[in-house]
Amino acid sequence: MRKLFTFLFAALMSVGMFALTPLSGDTWDNATKTLTVNSNPGTNAYANKDEIEHVIINNGVTSIGDGAFLYCIGLASITIPSSVTSIGQGAFQNCQGLTSIEIPNSVTSIGQAAFYGCTGLTSVTIGNSVESIGADAFYSCTNITDVYCYPNAANLTWDEDGKDDFKADGSTVCHVHADQLSAYQSKFTGEVNVTFVGDLPDPTPTAVENVQTNEVQASKILRDGMLLIEKNGKLYDITGTQVR
Repeated sequence: MRKLFTFLFAALMSVGMFALTPLSGDTWDNATKTLTVNSNPGTNAYANKDEIEHVIINNGVTSIGDGAFLYCIGLASITIPSSVTSIGQGAFQNCQGLTSIEIPNSVTSIGQAAFYGCTGLTSVTIGNSVESIGADAFYSCTNITDVYCYPNAANLTWDEDGKDDFKADGSTVCHVHADQLSAYQSKFTGEVNVTFVGDLPDPTPTAVENVQTNEVQASKILRDGMLLIEKNGKLYDITGTQVR
Protein backbone atom coordinates (compact mmCIF):
# COMPACT_ATOMS: atom_id res chain seq x y z
CA MET A 1 0.00 0.00 0.00
CA ARG A 2 2.81 2.40 0.86
CA LYS A 3 4.46 1.74 -2.51
CA LEU A 4 1.14 2.38 -4.28
CA PHE A 5 0.68 5.68 -2.43
CA THR A 6 4.20 6.74 -3.33
CA PHE A 7 3.57 5.98 -6.98
CA LEU A 8 0.23 7.85 -7.03
CA PHE A 9 1.76 10.85 -5.27
CA ALA A 10 4.58 11.01 -7.82
CA ALA A 11 2.07 10.72 -10.66
CA LEU A 12 -0.03 13.57 -9.28
CA MET A 13 3.05 15.74 -8.97
CA SER A 14 4.04 15.00 -12.57
CA VAL A 15 0.73 16.26 -13.98
CA GLY A 16 0.84 19.45 -11.96
CA MET A 17 -1.62 18.74 -9.15
CA PHE A 18 0.46 21.05 -6.98
CA ALA A 19 1.10 23.78 -9.56
CA LEU A 20 2.30 27.13 -8.28
CA THR A 21 -0.34 29.79 -7.71
CA PRO A 22 1.01 33.13 -8.93
CA LEU A 23 0.35 36.42 -7.21
CA SER A 24 -2.33 38.68 -8.63
CA GLY A 25 -1.41 39.93 -12.10
CA ASP A 26 1.38 37.39 -12.61
CA THR A 27 1.10 34.23 -14.70
CA TRP A 28 2.45 30.72 -14.32
CA ASP A 29 3.05 28.20 -17.10
CA ASN A 30 3.30 24.83 -15.41
CA ALA A 31 4.41 23.05 -18.59
CA THR A 32 7.54 25.17 -18.96
CA LYS A 33 7.88 26.07 -15.27
CA THR A 34 7.94 29.74 -16.27
CA LEU A 35 6.72 32.57 -14.07
CA THR A 36 5.88 35.88 -15.74
CA VAL A 37 5.94 38.82 -13.36
CA ASN A 38 3.90 41.91 -14.20
CA SER A 39 4.07 43.92 -10.97
CA ASN A 40 6.77 44.62 -8.41
CA PRO A 41 7.52 41.35 -6.54
CA GLY A 42 7.55 42.35 -2.88
CA THR A 43 9.29 40.90 0.16
CA ASN A 44 9.50 37.09 -0.05
CA ALA A 45 6.97 37.15 -2.90
CA TYR A 46 8.06 33.80 -4.33
CA ALA A 47 10.50 32.62 -1.68
CA ASN A 48 11.12 28.85 -1.47
CA LYS A 49 9.24 28.06 -4.68
CA ASP A 50 11.44 25.22 -5.92
CA GLU A 51 9.21 24.57 -8.93
CA ILE A 52 10.10 27.86 -10.63
CA GLU A 53 12.74 27.32 -13.34
CA HIS A 54 12.37 30.48 -15.41
CA VAL A 55 11.31 34.01 -14.49
CA ILE A 56 10.39 36.68 -17.01
CA ILE A 57 9.94 40.10 -15.45
CA ASN A 58 8.02 42.32 -17.82
CA ASN A 59 8.79 45.93 -18.62
CA GLY A 60 7.11 48.29 -16.16
CA VAL A 61 8.31 46.47 -13.05
CA THR A 62 10.59 48.88 -11.18
CA SER A 63 11.89 46.91 -8.21
CA ILE A 64 12.60 43.38 -7.03
CA GLY A 65 11.84 43.14 -3.32
CA ASP A 66 13.89 41.73 -0.45
CA GLY A 67 13.96 37.95 -0.66
CA ALA A 68 11.58 37.97 -3.63
CA PHE A 69 13.05 34.74 -5.03
CA LEU A 70 14.90 33.58 -1.93
CA TYR A 71 15.81 29.85 -2.03
CA CYS A 72 14.23 29.22 -5.43
CA ILE A 73 16.82 26.52 -5.95
CA GLY A 74 15.35 25.34 -9.25
CA LEU A 75 15.56 28.77 -10.85
CA ALA A 76 17.74 28.52 -13.97
CA SER A 77 17.13 31.82 -15.75
CA ILE A 78 15.72 35.26 -15.14
CA THR A 79 15.05 38.16 -17.47
CA ILE A 80 15.29 41.61 -15.85
CA PRO A 81 13.91 44.49 -17.96
CA SER A 82 15.33 47.99 -18.30
CA SER A 83 12.53 49.41 -16.12
CA VAL A 84 13.94 47.84 -12.94
CA THR A 85 15.97 50.26 -10.80
CA SER A 86 16.63 48.26 -7.63
CA ILE A 87 17.30 44.68 -6.56
CA GLY A 88 16.53 44.08 -2.89
CA GLN A 89 18.42 42.36 -0.11
CA GLY A 90 18.62 38.61 -0.59
CA ALA A 91 16.43 38.89 -3.67
CA PHE A 92 18.02 35.81 -5.28
CA GLN A 93 19.79 34.34 -2.29
CA ASN A 94 20.63 30.65 -2.73
CA CYS A 95 19.18 30.42 -6.23
CA GLN A 96 21.73 27.75 -6.98
CA GLY A 97 20.46 26.94 -10.48
CA LEU A 98 21.30 30.35 -11.95
CA THR A 99 24.37 30.24 -14.19
CA SER A 100 24.44 33.85 -15.40
CA ILE A 101 22.80 37.15 -14.55
CA GLU A 102 22.58 40.37 -16.55
CA ILE A 103 21.77 43.46 -14.52
CA PRO A 104 20.48 46.14 -16.91
CA ASN A 105 21.72 49.72 -17.12
CA SER A 106 18.57 50.98 -15.38
CA VAL A 107 19.49 49.38 -12.03
CA THR A 108 21.14 51.73 -9.51
CA SER A 109 21.32 49.52 -6.43
CA ILE A 110 21.98 45.84 -5.68
CA GLY A 111 21.05 44.95 -2.13
CA GLN A 112 22.99 43.16 0.56
CA ALA A 113 23.28 39.41 -0.07
CA ALA A 114 21.27 39.80 -3.29
CA PHE A 115 23.00 36.78 -4.90
CA TYR A 116 24.38 35.20 -1.73
CA GLY A 117 25.02 31.48 -2.20
CA CYS A 118 24.26 31.39 -5.93
CA THR A 119 26.86 28.70 -6.41
CA GLY A 120 25.87 27.97 -10.02
CA LEU A 121 26.71 31.45 -11.26
CA THR A 122 29.67 31.65 -13.65
CA SER A 123 29.07 35.06 -15.26
CA VAL A 124 27.66 38.38 -14.03
CA THR A 125 27.07 41.59 -15.98
CA ILE A 126 26.63 44.79 -13.96
CA GLY A 127 25.01 47.69 -15.83
CA ASN A 128 26.53 51.12 -16.04
CA SER A 129 24.11 52.93 -13.70
CA VAL A 130 24.78 50.81 -10.61
CA GLU A 131 25.94 53.04 -7.75
CA SER A 132 25.67 50.66 -4.82
CA ILE A 133 26.46 46.95 -4.37
CA GLY A 134 25.64 45.81 -0.85
CA ALA A 135 27.71 43.72 1.52
CA ASP A 136 27.94 40.03 0.64
CA ALA A 137 25.99 40.57 -2.59
CA PHE A 138 28.02 37.73 -4.14
CA TYR A 139 29.01 35.89 -0.97
CA SER A 140 29.95 32.26 -1.59
CA CYS A 141 29.53 32.63 -5.37
CA THR A 142 32.72 30.67 -5.81
CA ASN A 143 32.18 29.58 -9.40
CA ILE A 144 31.96 33.02 -10.99
CA THR A 145 34.77 33.29 -13.51
CA ASP A 146 33.87 36.63 -15.10
CA VAL A 147 32.22 39.85 -13.97
CA TYR A 148 31.54 42.48 -16.65
CA CYS A 149 31.37 45.71 -14.71
CA TYR A 150 30.30 48.88 -16.53
CA PRO A 151 29.76 51.56 -13.83
CA ASN A 152 32.07 54.51 -13.34
CA ALA A 153 34.27 53.63 -10.36
CA ALA A 154 33.93 57.12 -8.90
CA ASN A 155 30.17 56.68 -8.58
CA LEU A 156 30.25 53.12 -7.23
CA THR A 157 30.10 51.88 -3.65
CA TRP A 158 30.95 48.16 -3.53
CA ASP A 159 30.81 46.74 -0.04
CA GLU A 160 31.91 43.13 -0.50
CA ASP A 161 34.14 43.26 2.56
CA GLY A 162 36.68 40.51 2.19
CA LYS A 163 37.56 37.16 0.70
CA ASP A 164 34.32 35.21 0.82
CA ASP A 165 32.91 36.69 -2.36
CA PHE A 166 33.69 35.17 -5.76
CA LYS A 167 36.59 32.71 -6.09
CA ALA A 168 38.61 32.37 -2.90
CA ASP A 169 41.93 32.74 -4.69
CA GLY A 170 40.93 36.04 -6.30
CA SER A 171 41.01 34.59 -9.81
CA THR A 172 37.54 35.84 -10.75
CA VAL A 173 38.19 38.36 -13.53
CA CYS A 174 36.34 41.67 -13.28
CA HIS A 175 36.30 43.29 -16.72
CA VAL A 176 36.09 47.11 -16.70
CA HIS A 177 36.59 49.89 -19.23
CA ALA A 178 40.26 50.48 -19.98
CA ASP A 179 40.09 54.08 -18.84
CA GLN A 180 38.56 52.94 -15.53
CA LEU A 181 41.10 50.25 -14.67
CA SER A 182 43.36 52.29 -12.40
CA ALA A 183 40.37 53.77 -10.58
CA TYR A 184 38.92 50.32 -9.88
CA GLN A 185 42.27 48.96 -8.77
CA SER A 186 42.98 51.81 -6.38
CA LYS A 187 39.46 51.90 -4.94
CA PHE A 188 38.53 48.23 -4.67
CA THR A 189 41.68 46.08 -4.59
CA GLY A 190 41.63 44.28 -1.26
CA GLU A 191 37.96 45.10 -0.79
CA VAL A 192 36.51 43.09 -3.67
CA ASN A 193 37.96 39.64 -4.21
CA VAL A 194 38.58 39.85 -7.97
CA THR A 195 41.33 40.58 -10.46
CA PHE A 196 40.57 43.73 -12.42
CA VAL A 197 41.28 43.78 -16.15
CA GLY A 198 40.69 46.82 -18.37
CA ASP A 199 39.49 45.12 -21.52
CA LEU A 200 35.95 46.43 -22.02
CA PRO A 201 35.61 48.72 -25.06
CA ASP A 202 35.11 52.39 -24.37
CA PRO A 203 31.44 53.39 -24.51
CA THR A 204 30.24 54.35 -27.99
CA PRO A 205 29.40 58.07 -28.08
CA THR A 206 25.80 58.89 -28.83
CA ALA A 207 24.84 61.01 -31.80
CA VAL A 208 23.25 63.65 -29.57
CA GLU A 209 26.38 63.90 -27.45
CA ASN A 210 28.58 64.48 -30.50
CA VAL A 211 26.29 66.88 -32.34
CA GLN A 212 25.85 69.01 -29.24
CA THR A 213 29.55 69.14 -28.40
CA ASN A 214 31.03 69.14 -31.87
CA GLU A 215 28.56 70.63 -34.35
CA VAL A 216 31.25 72.14 -36.58
CA GLN A 217 33.18 68.90 -36.95
CA ALA A 218 29.99 66.89 -37.54
CA SER A 219 28.82 69.23 -40.28
CA LYS A 220 32.05 68.65 -42.21
CA ILE A 221 31.34 64.95 -42.68
CA LEU A 222 27.88 65.00 -44.19
CA ARG A 223 28.20 62.35 -46.89
CA ASP A 224 25.58 61.21 -49.38
CA GLY A 225 22.92 62.88 -47.27
CA MET A 226 24.01 60.98 -44.17
CA LEU A 227 25.31 62.73 -41.09
CA LEU A 228 28.38 60.99 -39.75
CA ILE A 229 29.88 61.93 -36.42
CA GLU A 230 33.60 61.76 -35.80
CA LYS A 231 35.21 61.06 -32.45
CA ASN A 232 38.77 59.99 -31.79
CA GLY A 233 39.30 59.26 -35.47
CA LYS A 234 36.25 56.98 -35.75
CA LEU A 235 32.99 57.62 -37.59
CA TYR A 236 29.52 56.90 -36.20
CA ASP A 237 26.06 57.20 -37.72
CA ILE A 238 23.23 58.99 -35.92
CA THR A 239 22.34 55.85 -33.98
CA GLY A 240 25.82 55.73 -32.47
CA THR A 241 26.87 52.71 -34.55
CA GLN A 242 30.47 52.81 -35.73
CA VAL A 243 30.68 52.81 -39.53
CA ARG A 244 34.44 53.27 -40.00
